[in-house]
Amino acid sequence: GTTYLLRWALCWLSDSYLSKGQVDQALDAAARALTLSSPGSDAYGESRATRCYGDALFRKDPRRLAEAERNVESAIRLQLDKGMRPQAAISFVSHARLLRARNEDEDARRLLDRADKLFEEMEMSWHRRVVADMLTTLPGGST
Repeated sequence: GTTYLLRWALCWLSDSYLSKGQVDQALDAAARALTLSSPGSDAYGESRATRCYGDALFRKDPRRLAEAERNVESAIRLQLDKGMRPQAAISFVSHARLLRARNEDEDARRLLDRADKLFEEMEMSWHRRVVADMLTTLPGGST
């Protein structure tokens, strides 16, 4: 019944650890969130845990980029399928980071532009600033 709340909290904890550079703790929290309920029982928590795991996994071990990307792409599919626009936009940003690691800058730019459009529609100004900062680091600067 209430494991979904714990799953959500672990996702927020994972994000917080990542923002502080505590990658091992972020990966542990995300991995625990993944184990808390069966697929399909909590789409929001499942998609968040999957994205958090992908984000933390790549930060922990960049050699596992393909696995991290599979996790983030899985989160995006679920978020789009369930109409979770804010989460999908955040996942586009995560995916763009992974594409940058593979030097796929144009694909990363397209995802960032897509995320920015969604953030603008939803009036998510803080997230738009994150996207703008990321766009300035791409070859050719901001769009």
